[in-house]
Amino acid sequence: MTADENANGFRLPTSMEWQMAARYIGSDQPTVEPLKDEAILMSEIYWTPGNYASGATAAYTNAEATQEAAWYWENSNVNGGNKTQDVGQKPKLGNGLGLYDMSGNVWEWCFTKCVNNRVVLGGSWGHNDEQLQVGYYNTNLPGEEKIRFGFRLVRTP
Repeated sequence: MTADENANGFRLPTSMEWQMAARYIGSDQPTVEPLKDEAILMSEIYWTPGNYASGATAAYTNAEATQEAAWYWENSNVNGGNKTQDVGQKPKLGNGLGLYDMSGNVWEWCFTKCVNNRVVLGGSWGHNDEQLQVGYYNTNLPGEEKIRFGFRLVRTP
């Protein structure tokens, strides 16, 4: 199975589309350190560095910034245990596109041109902070519990 980028309707995103959506900040330079100095400026758009969780204001090693943006093993033990959480519940609501939970909560299936044509990105509630990085690819498939997977659809014209 491969991505049909010319399909009419809905499909899984490619890994590149997912990366662009997860990393997008916008045309205004961030004001919070260290993101202010570490954001990547390309074509007048600011992008999240690859070692950040989507929507976070610091690298994944900064627990406070990561916990504000993502559900993972460190903070997912709420509402009755380690499990998938309702979307949009974190204090840092969404990334630059207003997309919620791009990092953490569930791994998201995407198409890619390598491995088995599929990869999961973003990390999940049951994984560590390192796997929440927008630049982290999980190609160890299947090998994971099904309850930690999800998907985000792309609408095509």
